[in-house]
Amino acid sequence: MYGDLQDAAQYFPLLAPLREGGYPEKTARLVQAFADVDYVQGVTANYLAFREALREKPELLRFRYHELDRLQRQLETLALPLREFPSEMTVLPNIEHFITEDEINHVMESGSMVEGGAERIRDFFAAHSSNKERATFLKDEYGTGGYAPALLGNWQSDEFHDSKGVVLKKDGCEDVRLSWEKVVSRIAALIERGRYAEAPKPEQPVAEETVQVQSTEAMEPISAPEQPVTDHFFNVSSPLGVALFLSHA
Repeated sequence: MYGDLQDAAQYFPLLAPLREGGYPEKTARLVQAFADVDYVQGVTANYLAFREALREKPELLRFRYHELDRLQRQLETLALPLREFPSEMTVLPNIEHFITEDEINHVMESGSMVEGGAERIRDFFAAHSSNKERATFLKDEYGTGGYAPALLGNWQSDEFHDSKGVVLKKDGCEDVRLSWEKVVSRIAALIERGRYAEAPKPEQPVAEETVQVQSTEAMEPISAPEQPVTDHFFNVSSPLGVALFLSHA
């Protein structure tokens, strides 16, 4: 914001000396200065005076994307004394990673990874309601094999399938093992939600439509079709963020 002001040094005299030099040195000076509560209060006073002047002369600020109210609240917050809260936690708990339901479903949606596999599975499920028959079909359709990467956005993952079912692996996570019966249940649920292979398009009665159009043309005048209408971060939650936001050119 500092760089977008006319006569910036006049409104922010405390910031002006810290603007000299390159960004690494400038940033270090700003961080050190904003660690001083008195300095923060002084910059806040400069900021409030500037906002008063801005109300009378809007042209002082060349661009209007700066969040002035938010920046003022952050400056006022920086001047508040820090509060300490006791904690008995000495070591952060380990975060356990896992393969998510969305990742599992994404693999299921891919079908057997053989051309036309998802469509064959969808059609078989539509014609056979027995889960036992479905499981046997999947076992034959998939065969034995696998591929990597298997999980969307993760290169350290893979999928393997054999006569027992499907195994999903991801680095740092517990393996997910799905029997063919469980795979049947997941695919059936995806089909029911319309998330498994595209439904086949019904054949269009071209001849009948042609006759109907001809009949309509004979009965009613053709009107011109209407034309379609077309439609043609500084983080200011820390002293460094506030300092960089104010001094950014």
